[in-house]
Amino acid sequence: MTATPESFKIAWMDSLKAQPTLVAVVGKEIRETEYQSTDWLYPNVRVALEFHPSIIRCGPDDADVDIEVYSEEKSSKEADHIASLIYSLYQGKPFESNGIKFSTVIVRKVTKPERTIFSWVVVVKVFCQGV
Repeated sequence: MTATPESFKIAWMDSLKAQPTLVAVVGKEIRETEYQSTDWLYPNVRVALEFHPSIIRCGPDDADVDIEVYSEEKSSKEADHIASLIYSLYQGKPFESNGIKFSTVIVRKVTKPERTIFSWVVVVKVFCQGV
């Protein structure tokens, strides 16, 4: 199977949805960042991905994954907690999802909480390699 930006994103979203401790907190609200709806439920997780195909077409493909965590609580505690949970689930832990083997998974950054008009947001920024 040839990896694509779409297959990488689906693999990441399916992996997140398969994490019982994360699902216990956010339920079904794990979607791509482009998801458009008027009925957002909080807390939620949104996934964005920048895909970097292998230059020589035979090595691993790379991706920068942004896992955005949103919470509408008055403090950032819930968003921080969920981001920390995602960090502990993935930092340095290879995994396989939808036929893609992610051999390298490195959390490069967990952003400080930012307040928007509607919610708090924390972003877990991950670098990964998959074949």
